[in-house]
Amino acid sequence: LERDKAILTLSRFSERASKLPFLRTYWNDASDQGLTTAQIALARLDDVKARLGFATSSGQRKGMDSLMVTNVIALARNGAMEECMLLSKDEDLRVGAQQAQGVGVRVHLLG
Repeated sequence: LERDKAILTLSRFSERASKLPFLRTYWNDASDQGLTTAQIALARLDDVKARLGFATSSGQRKGMDSLMVTNVIALARNGAMEECMLLSKDEDLRVGAQQAQGVGVRVHLLG
């Protein structure tokens, strides 16, 4: 339920900031035991594309940055977006943001 609220809040913010219709949320998460009930529920939400990385046995998330950067670059190069809101606490998304900006996408970094 809190994730639903977060997605709704981010989509509304995105529309206000960009003055464009909201396309979708790419939600990247990780698990060491396959999809959780919460992840399945999230993936079933309208306008949400859930991507799953993996977590080590100690809980470290792996592959998350690569998923996000790959999505951003592919969407930008395919002309599928004009603006992008990236929400992350990680600096590793910089390359994806730079590549998207290089093809004319306006990137908003939220942290």
